[in-house]
Amino acid sequence: MNWIRKNLYWIAGTVVGGMILWLITSAVTIQSVQGESAGTLFGRPVSETDYLKSLQAVTHQAILTHGDRFRQNVSLEELEGQAWERLLFVQEARRKGIRAGDREVVQELQEMPLFRNSDGRFDERGYQVVMQYTLGTTPRVFEEETRENLLIQKMIRQVIGSPAAAEEEIRKRFQEREGAIQVEYALFPNADQAREVADACRARPEQLKKTASTGYFKREERVSGLESSRAVFSQMTELEAGEVAGPFKTGTGWAVVRLKGRKPPEEKDFAAARPTLEKEIIAQKRLRNYLAWYQELLKRAQPKKSVKNEELRVKS
Repeated sequence: MNWIRKNLYWIAGTVVGGMILWLITSAVTIQSVQGESAGTLFGRPVSETDYLKSLQAVTHQAILTHGDRFRQNVSLEELEGQAWERLLFVQEARRKGIRAGDREVVQELQEMPLFRNSDGRFDERGYQVVMQYTLGTTPRVFEEETRENLLIQKMIRQVIGSPAAAEEEIRKRFQEREGAIQVEYALFPNADQAREVADACRARPEQLKKTASTGYFKREERVSGLESSRAVFSQMTELEAGEVAGPFKTGTGWAVVRLKGRKPPEEKDFAAARPTLEKEIIAQKRLRNYLAWYQELLKRAQPKKSVKNEELRVKS
């Protein structure tokens, strides 16, 4: 079979990786007290069996993502963290009443490029080979893992929502991204000295002495002597002409800056930049929604790993 021949070395390598993880998790299981929980979520015990199933699921994903380099790219500690997060997400999705039917699971599997043949159709034999020799599992187990993946995906889509970017937000981002500023600045060897000067100059900007001046530069451009982050550039763009700010950490010391001038972007460039800027704003809003939800979820769940199981893992 062409699929097997093409992927033979990848399959052989990942089988070895799966065996190593199996040995580690087996050592923990053997040494654990029968029936002891792996920890708690939402104030309730998590069984060792459920935890190991989750660990197995994230390991399968790591293998499918990284191939025979998954052991180099993902540590056991990272997999354990992902396993706990998966347990957290699955429990929350079920609490929300989110479901994934058999038809959705089948469709998800059939759309995975790994399981398609050269004609783009689902390769049943290749699928069985991956289950047995690459993942060391059964189709039934993997299909249930896929169902849980769908639950998580649906929940995350609900969480991030469908935020929009207002026209004024897009134009503001355009001004920040494409507009240019010119500043005068003085460099100091330490933050304390720079802060003292900055505080004095905020009331009387003309007191800023021994300054150097830049040309006009944009957010993405580097200025010799004033290398700084995007966050610093954004703060400088908020200044009024002649206003002082700082201190800012640069590649050559601590800088106190005074805005000398601002050059707005060309209006003719807005139409071309607009789609990218809109996508960026929406992506940031989705990320903020996710992070706010995730922090609230952690507060409710209060995940806690079993101290005994942590000790067993180290010993194994």
